[in-house]
Amino acid sequence: MITVFFHSLLFLFISYSHGLLFLEKLLKTKTYHNFFETSLIGLLITLIISPVINFFIPLNDIFIIFNLIFLFIFLYPIKEFFSGGLSLIIKYS
Repeated sequence: MITVFFHSLLFLFISYSHGLLFLEKLLKTKTYHNFFETSLIGLLITLIISPVINFFIPLNDIFIIFNLIFLFIFLYPIKEFFSGGLSLIIKYS
């Protein structure tokens, strides 16, 4: 039961991070999107990319850890993600 809860939190974090990475790095938008919009965009990006990745590498727990490391490396320059992101989420929701 703890594994399911932990994986659901990881998937929520990964989908939000994919949305933030897509909006900030690829589209280079400066508009504000709330947590739910960013998570929905990240979920769509994850759903599009995951079958392609699954064709080459089976998706398992090791891939989740590599994905988290990849997201931390690319999202580190975005300061509001680590310093004030949670306060922005609480403020605007």
